[in-house]
Amino acid sequence: MFQINSLQSDGFNWQLALSLAMASNVSYENESVATDILRNKWKFSSVEIVDVGDTQGFIAQTNKLTVVAFRGSESLGDWLGNVHVKAIDQDFGTVHKGFHLDFAAVKDLIQARLTQAATDNHHIWLTGHSLGGALAIIAAAELREAAAITGILTFGQPRFADAQSCQFINHHYKDRYFRFVNNEDIVARIPPGFLHCGILIHFDSNGNVIFTPTEAESVQSEPPALNIDEFRYLQERVKAIQSVHKNSDAATIEGYIAPSLIGLIPGAGDHAITGYISAIKKYATPTAMDSVVDLQRGLRSTFDPGGDNYESWIGPGDPLQHNKGMATPSEANRFPVLLQLRDPNWKAPAGLQVHSQFSNFATVVATAEQLDQLRNDEGIESIEASRDGGSRDLDTSVTFVKASQVHRPPLDEKGDSAIIGIIDTGIDILHEAFFDDEGNSRIVAIWNQRDDTGPSPKAVDPANFTADYGTLYTQTDIANFISENTPPPIALRDRTGHGTHVASIAAGRATGILADGMAPEARLIGVIPNMDTIPGGPVSLGYSTAHVDALWFLKVAANGGNKVLEQKLPIAINVSLGMNAGAHDGTSVLEKAFDGVTNGGSDPEIVIVKSAGNERGHAGHQR
Repeated sequence: MFQINSLQSDGFNWQLALSLAMASNVSYENESVATDILRNKWKFSSVEIVDVGDTQGFIAQTNKLTVVAFRGSESLGDWLGNVHVKAIDQDFGTVHKGFHLDFAAVKDLIQARLTQAATDNHHIWLTGHSLGGALAIIAAAELREAAAITGILTFGQPRFADAQSCQFINHHYKDRYFRFVNNEDIVARIPPGFLHCGILIHFDSNGNVIFTPTEAESVQSEPPALNIDEFRYLQERVKAIQSVHKNSDAATIEGYIAPSLIGLIPGAGDHAITGYISAIKKYATPTAMDSVVDLQRGLRSTFDPGGDNYESWIGPGDPLQHNKGMATPSEANRFPVLLQLRDPNWKAPAGLQVHSQFSNFATVVATAEQLDQLRNDEGIESIEASRDGGSRDLDTSVTFVKASQVHRPPLDEKGDSAIIGIIDTGIDILHEAFFDDEGNSRIVAIWNQRDDTGPSPKAVDPANFTADYGTLYTQTDIANFISENTPPPIALRDRTGHGTHVASIAAGRATGILADGMAPEARLIGVIPNMDTIPGGPVSLGYSTAHVDALWFLKVAANGGNKVLEQKLPIAINVSLGMNAGAHDGTSVLEKAFDGVTNGGSDPEIVIVKSAGNERGHAGHQR
C-alpha cells in the first residue's frame, strides 16, 4: 500500500495521501519497529526518530525526498481531558499555545534537516495525525523561509489558528495543504475558539468524499466546533471515566478509556488513523476514480459548475441526471442486479436501466451484454444477482459449494459417519432441525463452560476428560429434556441464536421452509465457551484457554470410547466466535495450539474451520 515513488509528486494524488497516512500511523510505533519499517520495508536510506518532551515523530529521507511525520498523543483520553484553549501570538498570526510549544521543542532540529533538504532539492512532505497534524502545519508556517515545502497532509488534526494565521497559511500553501476529516471526528471539532484552514477532504460515514464546490460550502459541511461549554462537558466526561480506574496501571486505564470514549462521545470512533487509511485506500486503488475525483492543486478555487473544471471535479456529466434520455432495453433476457461502486459519482453506461443510486450502491436491470460491460467497468467494485423473495439461501449455499453432489447416489453421503463440533453460543436442543428420522436428537453432548451447576467433563468421565469446570450435558440428559417435557436450562436453547444458526448450516435437516445443511445426518457436539474477561484485561484474552480446552475436549470425544461417544468418528470443528488478539501470523501460543490439536494439519480425522471475523473494514492488522 505504501509507495515511496508517490512522494515524488508535485501535487495531490490519492496514492500520495495513502502513503502519508501510513507514515502518520508508523509514527506511533516504537523506535525499533518504526525504523525497521521505514528502512527495510519502505526503503528510506536515512531515518531519524524525533523524541523531545511531548513531541515525537520521525524524519525519513532518500536522496530525493524528505518526509517529516509528527505523532499524535499516545492517549486520546489524556489529550482530550487536558488540552487547554490558550493562544500565543506569532509574526504570522495567533495559534494554539500548547501546539506551538510542542513544535518549538523540535524546531531547531526540523529546521536544520529541511534547510539541508532544500539545498539538495528534495521533495519535502510534512504530515501527522491528530496533534501531529497541528504540529505539521505549524512547522510549515514557522519554516516557510527555511525550505520550499512541497505539501502538507494532515489527518484528524485539531483546530489551531485564528483568522490571520489561516489567511497567512492559505496564502503561502494555497494548493499544498490538504486536511482530512473522517466523518464526525471529535478532534477536528476542538479546541473551541480556534479555526481550521487548508483544503478540506471530508469523508462521510461510508468513507465517501463529501464534495463541496466552494470553500464556504466546505466549511459548512464540516462538523462545527464545540463551544466552550460543550468542550468543558467533554473534558468532564473524560475525567470521570479516568477517575473510575485511577488506581489501575496506565495500560489498563487506556484500555478502558478508548472504548468508553467511542461509546459515550459522538465522533470519538472516527478519530483512529486506521479509519482514515481505510477510507483513503478505496480512492487510492487505480481505477476510474482517478478521473472522477481529481483534487489537484487549486481545484476548489477555480471550480465553476458551468465551467471547464466541472467534469474534473465531479466526473463527466451530472450523476443526478444519468437516467434522462436513455433507451430502455427490451423486457426479455434482463437481469436485476445490485452494484457496489468504487465511485459514488459513477455514471451508468447508455441504455442501462438504473432504479436507485446512492452512496456506493446502485440497483440496475441489465441484459447479458450489459452485464459483460459492467464486469469490465473500473468504477464497479462488485456485482450481485438480486435474490427472489422467499428463496432459500442455505439451499443455494449447499449447491454453491457442491455439497449437493454428494447428497445423492453414487455417494449419498450426508454425514452420518461424522461428528460436527460447534464452538459457539450454543445449540437449541429442541429445534427439530437437529432430530433424526425417529425424533431423537443428533446432539450427543453440550459442554457449557459458563455453568458450574452440574458435573464437569472430568466428573462425568475422569478416565478421558481433564477439564474440571462447567457442566457437561450428555445425550441422555438431552433426551430426558426432550422426552419428559422438562424445560432445559436456558443455555441449551441458545438465546442469541448464533450457534444454532451456524449448526444448522453445518448439520441442520430440512424443516419447514428450511433446506438441508451441509451434513444433515451428522451428529453434533456443542461447546459454549467461557469468554468472560477480567476487568481491565485485553479484549478476547478469555477466549484463549476456553477455546483450546474446547478443541481438546472435542477431539478426545471424537476418539470414542468415552461417555460422550462410543464409536470413533472423524470430526469437523467450526469456530465462529472471534479472537482478535495477537498478530494473526501463526506465531502466538493460541494459534500454535490450534495447529497442535490437528498435529499441524497432519491428522486426517480432524479439521478446524475458523471464521475470518467481521472486522475487515477496520484494517486492524494492516500496516
